[in-house]
Amino acid sequence: MTKRRSLKNSMLSMLFISWLLPLLVIVVLLTGMISRSLNKQINRTISTTTEKAVEICTLRLNDCITQSKDISYNGRLREIYESYLTNGNEAELYAGTSSLLEEKYKFNDDYKMTGLYYTAMPDKFYFTGSTYLNNSQRMFYAYGKEAVMEASQHIDTDTVLITAANRIYLVRNVMDHSFHPYAVLFMELNDTRIFESLRSVWRFKGYTVFCNETELFSETGDDVSLDYLDMIGNRNIEFSGTDLIYHRYDLGTNRMVYAVQFDREAVNRELHVPAQVFVVMMVFIIPLIGLLLNFFNKRVSIPVEELAAASGEITKGNYGAVVPVHTENGEIADLDTNFNEMSLKLKDQFEKIYLEEIALRDANIHALQSQINPHFLNNTLEIINWEARLGGNDKVAEMIEALATMMSATLNRDKKPLITLREELDYVDAYLYIIQCRFGEKFICTRSIEHKEAFEYMVPRLIIQPIIENSVEHGRDDSGAGYVTVTIRGGETAGSDLYIVIENKGELSEEDKEKIKQLLSDEETPLKHASHIGIRNVNKRLKMLYGEGSGLTIESDGKGTTVSTIIVKKSQP
Repeated sequence: MTKRRSLKNSMLSMLFISWLLPLLVIVVLLTGMISRSLNKQINRTISTTTEKAVEICTLRLNDCITQSKDISYNGRLREIYESYLTNGNEAELYAGTSSLLEEKYKFNDDYKMTGLYYTAMPDKFYFTGSTYLNNSQRMFYAYGKEAVMEASQHIDTDTVLITAANRIYLVRNVMDHSFHPYAVLFMELNDTRIFESLRSVWRFKGYTVFCNETELFSETGDDVSLDYLDMIGNRNIEFSGTDLIYHRYDLGTNRMVYAVQFDREAVNRELHVPAQVFVVMMVFIIPLIGLLLNFFNKRVSIPVEELAAASGEITKGNYGAVVPVHTENGEIADLDTNFNEMSLKLKDQFEKIYLEEIALRDANIHALQSQINPHFLNNTLEIINWEARLGGNDKVAEMIEALATMMSATLNRDKKPLITLREELDYVDAYLYIIQCRFGEKFICTRSIEHKEAFEYMVPRLIIQPIIENSVEHGRDDSGAGYVTVTIRGGETAGSDLYIVIENKGELSEEDKEKIKQLLSDEETPLKHASHIGIRNVNKRLKMLYGEGSGLTIESDGKGTTVSTIIVKKSQP
């Protein structure tokens, strides 16, 4: 006999023997490979983010140059200046020039300030801007004025970027029709916005921007010179040692160089910390995980999967499903044994319950079908007797034949629980014939069916006649006059719903409605009237056979008619 050990002791034993040297060596090798791969990925990330950041900066600078051209090719400034030359009105010149500058540049966040002066009046400046305007004007007069004027003398139709007191100015001449400069446009660029994308480089430390071999702008970081960049290489993207990446880009006639510094020590720390943590974790976890997975797979997963599969079979109705008993695991073995015993007992119990339910249902249906209205038979016999005394054997014979049909339906000699709708309507026709014989032309009975296919629809025996009997009883006045109509809807296929609608003359009183509500409920109350028994029987039989949604409803339509609806629902919602 195999010795059984508890699950807890087995787990402790496996944990104790799980530290194996080969797995530690594998962990060390994997850690080295992952560290090198991560280092390459970080370098690629820095290179890619720097390149994208430089592209964004260049696009923004190019937008500024494009917008500066707008006023150069705009005829309004030329018209304002020529008007001044004609009338000499300085106020009009100031208003027109200032208005045009505000319209074009005041609300553009790429500029801290935009200014213009006419070459004929080099000491009169026109400015526009928003947040930074006052401070930018002071700095321009103090440091930028001479640099801008000097640059304008040498650029002809080009656009140049210059720097003064760590402020960047874009300078452009405005030409007349003869390509002679009559004005100079200068813009102080918003360096924070123009170069903000450079700060998005991972582990950013600082950057320096050069234009035409002159340092244009620098933010933090270490000092960087073009000579140093030329020394380390002349490719578009290049690492210089461990902390610098630069990019060269031509912006029109301006040769731009972007040098971005990043904190290599911080990057190295980022590399080392995950590697160290990874090594420590793997040393302790990988062997444990491997052995635990193997252990739980054999001792827990496989037995549990077998139990789950067997449980699934039980949920499908396959009672009695069993699993193999894993004798090497004490607790699992007990679970297997108990599950098998439970499954077999469950199978036995469900078989007994199922047989009892079938027997009970057959008994209930048989009992409901067997309750026949003796009052109807008595009335029929009286009519036959009355007709016999008057003489005329043909009509008597027909009535006796109709009665025989009704007796056959009641006795159900072939013991069929379901019959075709055609056969059920034969019973109805037999009953209606007797009724019309009784009341003559005073009482009218009509029948219609929407789909001929419904004739072959299978329905329980005697579900229509008791309802028509109730309608006949309540659908006529004291003289016997009245009508009953039978309409059959649906039933075009074997799986579709069937609705049998029976209408008779007369409105339901409040007392009638309360009585019908009681008859169609689940309450078992004693009944004396035969028609009441028939209504309850039909409703109960339909619900037993077809479930909720099927049954009988009796309502008034508000127009002097009572509507009884037999519902046979087979289609699923």
